[in-house]
This record gives sequence, structure tokens and C-alpha cells, in this order.
Amino acid sequence: MKPKTKIQHAVVQISNELPPLTKAQEQYAIDNLFPKLAYATKSSGFCLECGQSIDIKKIVRNRVVCSHCGETLKVEYTRNRILNIKDKRFSISLLVKHGIYDFQVVRTFEFCTYYKKGEKKKIFNWEVCQNWYDKSGKEVNISRLVS
Repeated sequence: MKPKTKIQHAVVQISNELPPLTKAQEQYAIDNLFPKLAYATKSSGFCLECGQSIDIKKIVRNRVVCSHCGETLKVEYTRNRILNIKDKRFSISLLVKHGIYDFQVVRTFEFCTYYKKGEKKKIFNWEVCQNWYDKSGKEVNISRLVS
């Protein structure tokens, strides 16, 4: 966005100073957005969190505890070995003061995960947009460019 008004100039200046997502916020989003799963067939199974094999004899009511990472997992019976989960969104609201302006900013992050047998899960995240609101109700949006 090319700032044209005073409020847009203030928003762009503050936007560059905002801190990145903290580890605690990132972990909270991961814990609440993505299910903890295990894939199993009749003869074998594996944990999607750590990628290690699980003992299918320990499966009770489609739940199992992974002996490697200690997570309680929901078991899905399938022959798949890969799982991609895309487009999960997580928003954070902040109050920011700058000069004569008081802003509320809603930052939206997008999370994607990639699970594969024998590998730890891979998680990617980035900020998608920022919605800025002032006391009078004026709104300024800053979004990520998509090409």
C-alpha cells in the first residue's frame, strides 16, 4: 500500500515496528488449529507429529499415545503416508498508541503444515493482513501481495 493520508502514513510507520509472532503465540495457534493424528492400517501405523511408528495393539477407541513424542493421537485408518493442511488462519488483536492516534490492530497469520511418515511435521506461517481501526471508526487495511 502506498500511504496517501495522514492516518495511512501513521499506520505504515507503526506497522514496520510491530513485533513478530512470539513462540508462545505460535505454539498456541499450532495446538488449537491442527489435530494431532496418527495414520494406521491393519498391520502398521505411524505418528504424524514425530513421524515414528506406533504399536497398533495399543490403539483403544481410535486413540493412541505415541511412545516417542508422548502425544495423545486420534487414529485414522488409511494407506496415505503424507498429509498437507493449508489455509488455517490465526488472528491477534493489539491496542497501539501513536501520537494523536489510538489504534486497534487485528493481525491475521496463515499457517500450513506438512506431515510425512518418518519425518517430523513441518510448519510454515506468515502474516497475511493487518486491519487497523481508530477511535472514530476509520479503517486501514495492509495486506500481503500475492503474485
